[in-house]
Amino acid sequence: MVIGIDNTHGSVSIGKQADLIILTKNPLENIENIRSVKMVYKDGKRYSTKK
Repeated sequence: MVIGIDNTHGSVSIGKQADLIILTKNPLENIENIRSVKMVYKDGKRYSTKK
């Protein structure tokens, strides 16, 4: 336990909070791939790039 939030933060699993960015391309292969955003999860809400 670092600051009392290890039960809800620090990894991705059921019951924990997480802000995620889902990409369609690997940014380790090319840094430009960070622009290939498919979906964002922020504060428990899902945001899609579909229009």
